[in-house]
Amino acid sequence: MPTWLLGALGALAAVAVGVALWARQTGEDTAVEDAARAAQSAAELAIVPVLSYDYESLEADRDRAKSYVTADYFKDYDQLFGVITDNAPSTQTKVSAEVIASGIVRSGEDRVDVLVFVDRPTTNKLTPEPVIYKDRVTVSMQKVGEDWLIDNLVTSPAAQ
Repeated sequence: MPTWLLGALGALAAVAVGVALWARQTGEDTAVEDAARAAQSAAELAIVPVLSYDYESLEADRDRAKSYVTADYFKDYDQLFGVITDNAPSTQTKVSAEVIASGIVRSGEDRVDVLVFVDRPTTNKLTPEPVIYKDRVTVSMQKVGEDWLIDNLVTSPAAQ
């Protein structure tokens, strides 16, 4: 077998390996990008019922939020919601979250952190006209089965 033919076959094999590695990496990147987009959409959808409540429908609001969070995070959420349940009826507080914008902070195939900017118009018996609180919420989304659920969130006031 001529040497030039062996060299050509070796070069062809190297190119084939390179193409295979590139295709594999591209597939992995696409999977992460798809997961990140799905998690971002789920975070935008979930944050509204999780941060919203009405003193007249607290139990229903809590139950609605439960379907958007992981079982582990619901333990923390339920504890916080207990404080809301203790206070909201006497203050007649209503909070309705509105998503303004969001962006992906960190991504993976089964866990994605999303930064969500939220306006929270809030009323109570002392302030019947809504006061709008502007928040940044870092939402950790976890893939559970086929669903993206909130596994943690950290809320902080947005700079005005």
